[in-house]
Amino acid sequence: MDGSGMPGADGGGDTADGGVSVFALSLSTDEVTVRRGATADLDVTVTREYDFSQPVVVVVRNLPKNVTMVALSIYADQTFGTVTISADDAAVEGTYQDVDVRGRVGLPAGDTDRIVPLLLIVAAP
Repeated sequence: MDGSGMPGADGGGDTADGGVSVFALSLSTDEVTVRRGATADLDVTVTREYDFSQPVVVVVRNLPKNVTMVALSIYADQTFGTVTISADDAAVEGTYQDVDVRGRVGLPAGDTDRIVPLLLIVAAP
């Protein structure tokens, strides 16, 4: 799954100086199932380009009510990390298609984001 911010792209998207992409974001899967009262892990990989060395903060956005995650930082000497998504007992079961994973860095030229869609399924315990 590609995190260029553009469907079908090859890791491009927002750029730093001179139109050069500085990182790409990819997921171990494009679908995650989390059961009410439990957690599910999602592996995230950052591919850095052109000596880019800033940390990338990863968040899962548009989570349904009672489903949470803790932001993940992937530092300069790291290429991957694991996001843990938690659903409490009150989470509503269903399939959520508007969830996405966002990688963000602060660059001198401004924020550069990579966005990857994620299908989230909240299931019975």
